[in-house]
Amino acid sequence: ENGRPQEASPGSSVSEPVLWTPWNHQGALKAVLPSELLAIDPQLFATTMAIHPRPWHFAKYYAELFVEYLNKASPMHLSDIFEEEDFYKSMVSTSRQKSSMDDRLCDSEGLDSNFRFPQVSEDEDIDLDDSDDCAL
Repeated sequence: ENGRPQEASPGSSVSEPVLWTPWNHQGALKAVLPSELLAIDPQLFATTMAIHPRPWHFAKYYAELFVEYLNKASPMHLSDIFEEEDFYKSMVSTSRQKSSMDDRLCDSEGLDSNFRFPQVSEDEDIDLDDSDDCAL
């Protein structure tokens, strides 16, 4: 953030935006203590989530909320390190509620491979189309 070193707390999410939207990393990551890092391929992650409606719907709503948060943030405050615990709890709760409604409405045959996770926009807010709740 702002070109200054930033320290990640234990359990922090580093570079999570790459799972939900195209993302330019904001700096270099350097461990100063022995650490564990879990690397996830974004394309494989999306493919895996799409196998069943329940995780897909959850991921879809979570992605929309996450990208909405990024679009509202000042570019100077964007970071690869995301430590907003209260916001995470809220996103998970909201995504769980919305996706549970979709799970009751859609069966696996109602899924469509045309859905793409929302994109971060520098100039305008994201327009989330809720017209096809069963679409991927």
